[in-house]
Amino acid sequence: MDKPASNLGLPPRPRKLRTWFRASAPVALLSLIAACNANLGAFDDSDSSVSPDGAGAGVGGPGAGGSGATGSGSGGNNQSGSGSSSSQGGGATIPPAEVGGITIEGSPKHFRVVRLTHEQWEKSVRDLLKLPQEPGLASTFFPDPKGGALFSNNEEGLYVTDTLASDYERAAQTVADNVTKDSTALARLGNANNPDALIQELGTKAHKRPLTTEEVAEYRALWNLAPELLPDMSPFAGGARIFLEALLQSPYFVHRVVLADDGARLSGPELAAKVSYLLFDSLPSDELLAAAQTGALDTNAGLAAKVEELLDSDEAMASIRRFFNEYYGLDREANVVKDETAFPNFTEATAIALRDADVRFFDFIYNSDGGVRDIFLSTVGFANQQIASIYGVNVNGNQLQQVDLGADRPGFLTRAGFLAVNGTLKQPDPIHRGVDINRKMLCAILDPPPGVIPPIPAPKAGQTNREAITELTGEGVCGECHNGTINPPGFALESFDAIGKARTMDNGKPIDTTGTFAKIPGNPAFEGPKDMAKIIADSETAHACFSARLAEYALMRGVSGNDKDLVESLMKQSHDSDASIKELILALVQSPAFTNAKTGN
Repeated sequence: MDKPASNLGLPPRPRKLRTWFRASAPVALLSLIAACNANLGAFDDSDSSVSPDGAGAGVGGPGAGGSGATGSGSGGNNQSGSGSSSSQGGGATIPPAEVGGITIEGSPKHFRVVRLTHEQWEKSVRDLLKLPQEPGLASTFFPDPKGGALFSNNEEGLYVTDTLASDYERAAQTVADNVTKDSTALARLGNANNPDALIQELGTKAHKRPLTTEEVAEYRALWNLAPELLPDMSPFAGGARIFLEALLQSPYFVHRVVLADDGARLSGPELAAKVSYLLFDSLPSDELLAAAQTGALDTNAGLAAKVEELLDSDEAMASIRRFFNEYYGLDREANVVKDETAFPNFTEATAIALRDADVRFFDFIYNSDGGVRDIFLSTVGFANQQIASIYGVNVNGNQLQQVDLGADRPGFLTRAGFLAVNGTLKQPDPIHRGVDINRKMLCAILDPPPGVIPPIPAPKAGQTNREAITELTGEGVCGECHNGTINPPGFALESFDAIGKARTMDNGKPIDTTGTFAKIPGNPAFEGPKDMAKIIADSETAHACFSARLAEYALMRGVSGNDKDLVESLMKQSHDSDASIKELILALVQSPAFTNAKTGN
């Protein structure tokens, strides 16, 4: 494949690339924007503009492929911006695969040019320009689309609309202006009065690879226009002003770009960028980029050694937190409300504490080298005075403290945050508890409910919540899914009320927590939450599900039947050898699915 040579790093293809200057009053300012009329990742010459309409990809996703999907690109047709959002959709269907009782299906696009998320843009600008904090401009950007993907870093949702291209332009102008008019901020960049050194240093960081000779010359030519266009600024500050505005709109800054040939190992800088945006949500550090340029990432041994160093950093911890948050929907817990009469002590502060406690729980699992079994079996919990009574522990103060919740509270499924978010205002909600367990823990593909869903009624006099739910879901079409698949794991948690507090009686009757698992091979029976948690923890299904989700997050794309060997290998390491989550990540980043370029758009 040809290497980038000109147009500020745009791939040297017949792309009808253009740059232009635009003056704005009262002082003529340079606005350089390289615009493409097709998705940079597709490397085609199509002039069509396609909206994102492909079906969702991933484990348990709603079908595979699509007749066209917008790829990642920056800018838009006939608009000022960096790149383009047009794409030729890839609709090829990849046959699904079965691993450990789950179905892997999807048609990832393997885009070669993937836009940064807004969070990644913020952190990249901060780290590039050595700012004390993030610029805080992404909140004004066109929002990142939710799409059908589970994770926010999925390639499918990371394209650029014309509106976002304008947002990038405006932000580049603001940041460049702020930095170059602040002597302290400008001094932090270093290389005072040495434009060539500054262009090399910042250009290499922003492009995530060394600049070509042509790129250096183009940036230098822009810098040299400062006396004419910005006569009121010093030559160095004015040149830096123009250079930074152009740099922050370069396609190589606002995207993560892969130029390696199909099937070939990514270059060192490409791997450094992929690792850095996975673990840090930002540009590769000077140390990581230097390691890449000296060949330290050219072997799996070198790559693993470097990643292992990074996995214990605070920055990596933030990425791991986002994985668990987006996977299990932890932020939902902070918004839980309950009936004030039934639960007068349940406040907004209670809900926030439940969420924060679950965040700390997953922090503990990760930092203590825990694995999938620990997610379902650990009795470690976190509580403060807001939620201590729910767990039946003695804790004072607002600070969360680590506590042992005892054998009757194994794992995440018995944590009050999970139980409360899957509860009604007054009652436990075994339907939604069962749906969450099936979908999130077992990657079960559940059919959508037919027709209008009736509200869950309050139990009648002398009727337990389980009896009311059984009566509601009943026989027929609803009963096929509910009675065999959805309700049983939810019923196992009936010993916890709507806010997750333990109980033994319901409406004057003993709680019934027995059932069987339809989505685990052998339909194992359980007596209650402890049994259920052990069955899940010991099943290949749960380990396969977690492995597929982790792969989806680490690869930053949906997984498909082509990823069967990878998911199966991760499942076996987790299920058979109790591999820690850190060890699974290390295995993932050494897999060809991570290290090699894939045939795709």
